[in-house]
Amino acid sequence: MAALTLALVAMARLATTAAYEPNLFFDYDLGDTSCMYRYWPDYRDPPLVNVTMWDTVFSDTPSGSYEPGMVGKGSAAHIGSRPNEYFSFGSQAVLNFVGHGFKVTGSTNGSWSPVLVGSSRSVPIKLMLNGVQQQVSQPADNVLFQSTNVTFGWVSAIMSGPYLNVFVLNRTTIMTGIVAEADRTDIGSVPTRIERIVQNGAINSFFTKRGSWSVVDSIGGVGGQDKISFPHVVGSGDAQLTATLPRNVSFLVINGTTGPNYNEAFINVSPAPPMTPRSFSHTGTKDKWVAESIFHVTPLDPRLIYTLTLAPGANSTVAFSSIEMYSGVGTGNSASAFDELGTTAKNPVSKGAIAGGVVGGVLGLALLAALGFWLFRWYQRRTAPLRFERADDAQATPFIASPRQDSGTQPLFQSAAADKAALRPPQQVYAQPDFAASGSAAGPSWAAGSSSQSLTAVSPGASAPSATSPSVAGAAPADHDRMAEYKAQILTASTGRSSPSASEQSPIAPGGLPPGAAQR
Repeated sequence: MAALTLALVAMARLATTAAYEPNLFFDYDLGDTSCMYRYWPDYRDPPLVNVTMWDTVFSDTPSGSYEPGMVGKGSAAHIGSRPNEYFSFGSQAVLNFVGHGFKVTGSTNGSWSPVLVGSSRSVPIKLMLNGVQQQVSQPADNVLFQSTNVTFGWVSAIMSGPYLNVFVLNRTTIMTGIVAEADRTDIGSVPTRIERIVQNGAINSFFTKRGSWSVVDSIGGVGGQDKISFPHVVGSGDAQLTATLPRNVSFLVINGTTGPNYNEAFINVSPAPPMTPRSFSHTGTKDKWVAESIFHVTPLDPRLIYTLTLAPGANSTVAFSSIEMYSGVGTGNSASAFDELGTTAKNPVSKGAIAGGVVGGVLGLALLAALGFWLFRWYQRRTAPLRFERADDAQATPFIASPRQDSGTQPLFQSAAADKAALRPPQQVYAQPDFAASGSAAGPSWAAGSSSQSLTAVSPGASAPSATSPSVAGAAPADHDRMAEYKAQILTASTGRSSPSASEQSPIAPGGLPPGAAQR
């Protein structure tokens, strides 16, 4: 009887637990202004000698007219260049996300012919993926980096810019996925809910406010720009917003605003999202331009109810505008379950747990019935004359719910053996500035060495490199000149002119969805 009890307990656990495994895969675009990137060095960092910081340019807002508080309009790009000869790597951009691949579009005017044979300076761009240096081929079709064979999970990509040349980053398409019902064939069929933080001139009741938050209804209005309607909240000090997310949320997007007066945003999703190393993130939101930005994206486990906390970091000011939630399960043809707020305090027993108990009870009764029938047959065989039984008369094993099924009635999980490639049509190629005319030459692909490198700031009084170290004295000023030249080329390539007309400046759509969620 004890063995039967243990078996029933094991079967109940099997029926009520399942590993997180996405079954709907799609692309999500992160423009270069997303705060999910960490650019180094940028002007948030202490000044470094002979270092050109990452800079943001917009096709419809010339840098020469910049004033603090101006809104960046048009197509954006981040531009970095080699810091100086004392470093063994160039400008860096770091991006962390949950997914199984990514594609980075941009351009570089760096030559692929070796600059110093055997040196880390022999190629213009490098990629480290989850701590492992990757082989990088010469960019084609404006794709700087691409990796599509990563195991689904936490991805950390470190992209290094060129040696004494310009590195332009336009956007990254991350390949991610969510748990969805079997009939959800693409991300466009998944219900989406947007909660704007400002509603009717006040903070949306979806959020619980603590501390001091200011409601701001527009951006811009300086440097000759008109104000643009864009409601958001600005907080500092002990300001905090919390919200209990609805049931069945599979994917979360957090939006906000960058600007010269903003610093670090603190974002906490509890419990920790699947496959992430921690529940919280510190996101830098400072930029010289005011612009709408994607602060954070992450898949969620739709079986759990999450609490979201938004706040400024220590000694910081931050601006949030909206959150977006995708629900791939539990809604059927109705959004009622998705519209219903999760209430863990008032209803600690979830529907999934109740359904799991029911399934476990049914399985237990089935096992008891099977055991009783087996005992009855065993007793008959003991008292009946000796005879042979055919193998196909044996009792079948009772049905046991697959561990890939959820305890509820919704088919949350689909076979992981489904071919992901079938969900991925050919990728879109983005038209970007062409640096072919600047001397980029075809050359050998590069496999990075295993040598470790560290970041070290060079003080104004630092000594020159030793005689055994290669010297590129006087290259930094020329690099700065090339930076200005290629910025102008980017603006001209994007717009066909060096400055836009006022009538063609495109405002930011308030609460608009980011340019992502393209089906794979």
